[in-house]
Amino acid sequence: MYSLVTVGLVLGPILFSVYISPTVQIASVHNVAAQQYVVDTQLFVALSTDTLPTAQARLEHCIADLDVGFRFNDLYLNLSKSKAILLGTRQHLLSFPLSPVLTLPPLQ
Repeated sequence: MYSLVTVGLVLGPILFSVYISPTVQIASVHNVAAQQYVVDTQLFVALSTDTLPTAQARLEHCIADLDVGFRFNDLYLNLSKSKAILLGTRQHLLSFPLSPVLTLPPLQ
């Protein structure tokens, strides 16, 4: 079954908003903060070297659940445009592994 919305139709942005509206709720279930912009969502996790494995797992599970929710509405994560950044003081950043790796859901 396909559903199409004509480009330029006022319902397009409204339906898109409805489709992505559960994003913040899904993120909060995983104790991940989310900020949404027009067509961009940022996920935030506070972490330290002690909590890195659990924070990383929370973020990975959150992304996997978001992927399921988006696919339900025929939306797809663009993993090639997804990025992660680690912010902190110079001393704090030096205490982290060189390249923590996130395992993201496979593209289908």
